[in-house]
Amino acid sequence: MSTSTPSPADQGRRRTLAALVATAGAPLLARGGGARRRVGVVGAGMAGVACAWMLDGACDVVLFEAASSIGGNVQTIDVEVGGQVYPIDIGAQYFHPAAYPNYVALLAQLGLYPPSTGGSHDFPASITQFNAGQPRPGFVSPVLPGRVWPIAADWNRAGLAAFEICFAAAKLREQHDASYDLTLGVWLPRLGLTTEQWQGMLLPWCASLYNGDIEAAMGISARAALVFAAKTFPDKLTEPIVYYVLEQGMIEPLRRMAAQFTTVDLHTGAPVSAVTRTAGGFRIDASGAGVSAQVDDVVFASSGGPTLQLLAGISGTAAQRAALGRIAFFDTQMMLHTDPVYVPSEPRYASFLNSEVDGGYCEASMAMAAVYPDAPGGAPAVWKSWVTHRTSLPTQVLASASFRHLLSTPQSIHAQQALLKRQGEAGVWFAGGYTQPYDSQESALVSAMNVATGLGVAPRLGLPRA
Repeated sequence: MSTSTPSPADQGRRRTLAALVATAGAPLLARGGGARRRVGVVGAGMAGVACAWMLDGACDVVLFEAASSIGGNVQTIDVEVGGQVYPIDIGAQYFHPAAYPNYVALLAQLGLYPPSTGGSHDFPASITQFNAGQPRPGFVSPVLPGRVWPIAADWNRAGLAAFEICFAAAKLREQHDASYDLTLGVWLPRLGLTTEQWQGMLLPWCASLYNGDIEAAMGISARAALVFAAKTFPDKLTEPIVYYVLEQGMIEPLRRMAAQFTTVDLHTGAPVSAVTRTAGGFRIDASGAGVSAQVDDVVFASSGGPTLQLLAGISGTAAQRAALGRIAFFDTQMMLHTDPVYVPSEPRYASFLNSEVDGGYCEASMAMAAVYPDAPGGAPAVWKSWVTHRTSLPTQVLASASFRHLLSTPQSIHAQQALLKRQGEAGVWFAGGYTQPYDSQESALVSAMNVATGLGVAPRLGLPRA
């Protein structure tokens, strides 16, 4: 295998990790004779599109996507409410510079960040935690300077103390790069809180961010469960927790990356039916679409289940399959709707994130009016809700979608580590948020950066851990 150095023109055209971190690129891997290496990427969500984008110009890439368009778990839907159309993400939607440093660097490269570009804006991420059928919530977060009353309400003090102590402790653990092995069921009781505070408030709230099952949340890694709160919790209590959203939805950066492809052959509506090892590398077949490709390396940027099925056809992948099979996932159902069925009936108790405890489950409902308060035509009266375990469903549904997500247990994280020890072995690579301790657009991007680095395209620098 020979090594070639890209020309300045190629470097300028390519949007590799070097552009993200403003540093020089590493030598590129090439086949004998100087021809570009041929890489197949299965799955065109964030990980797959970003991987192809970073390899573009350095490799010939064939990118396969089963759906009719790119995106994966990124699903931006144009919904019409009151004659006004709003692009709303029914899947992944929010980001923050502290928790998404590489993603924000990517957005800046694509002209979508900071908010002064007109591509994004911030909003206060307020929280309400309440029990179904109860007249008053267990916790309502203040939003200063506007919503001050939760600080003075006697009934809210236990919740204020619980969330403040929890978030501050999680932030400290994150700063010290603490182990992912400690579960919520072990860590929360150590915070010096009452049982009602940790088991009645914090544990259900954490469950609402995952599969909604309160008992199952006991086994989730505490660091993984609280990573976003830890990284975005402000140093000053007078400052609100803010998050950011893209004006055209999270699909926009994927569209912009795809628009820059020069040596990427993208096939949508092409579910991969088989990947087999050949003398020259791999053959990827999307038989239903009549598409196949011969490649030197294959990058699985598809979800865990489909990847495991395809690995069965590749000889020499028993260790990878065993590791992947130990990563736990959960299914969830989401709905966009216009009837406020999962928020407190008293308007002043409602927040952006409304987590409702009902029996053994706690699921959240997000108010899009809090996310888009200044939208043309007014703030949309739309809620995005988890409905996997709800006893009743909305009646005014605009859209629905099902997703399969990583369940961040210590066992899953150890399995990820075992899988990544085999990264690139005999030309087989893995990318996706599920390969990192917590699933997000940031971790999906970092996984793609690591694959590009492994293929010799990106510099081997110390990347933020996801």
